[in-house]
Amino acid sequence: MSRRYLHLPPDSRPPDFDSVPRRIVVIADCEVHREWMSHIATWLVDAGALYVITWGIACEDWHDAVDWALLKIFDYGPIPDEKHIMTTWHSNEPVEEAFWFAGHSAFHPTEELVETLILDVSPANREAAIMESYSKAQVCDE
Repeated sequence: MSRRYLHLPPDSRPPDFDSVPRRIVVIADCEVHREWMSHIATWLVDAGALYVITWGIACEDWHDAVDWALLKIFDYGPIPDEKHIMTTWHSNEPVEEAFWFAGHSAFHPTEELVETLILDVSPANREAAIMESYSKAQVCDE
């Protein structure tokens, strides 16, 4: 499974992505406008998100935004199993626990996830530190 980091400053435009089944970890390091959050949640759905883990500032709101975006795309009707997005939020815990969960527990019931995208919603690019933290969280102590 591949891993990818994407730094997305508030109010910026997300890049075009091919839609592939992916796990997405949203690391929210700053407050954002609700409209932009909703736009990004729709983009996540369109980009193939099938499991979204949210952590940080307003992580419950990010979780809800993804759920609402999915419902809206399916006109608030039935969602096929292969399109259903699992969502979790991880407030009041270290980011390393959310990273561990992403790598060890976040699996879709019907689809294989081919990529983990770490979406860093923050003013500054922190790719090296975040990817190192994610990698360390995947190692199990015995």
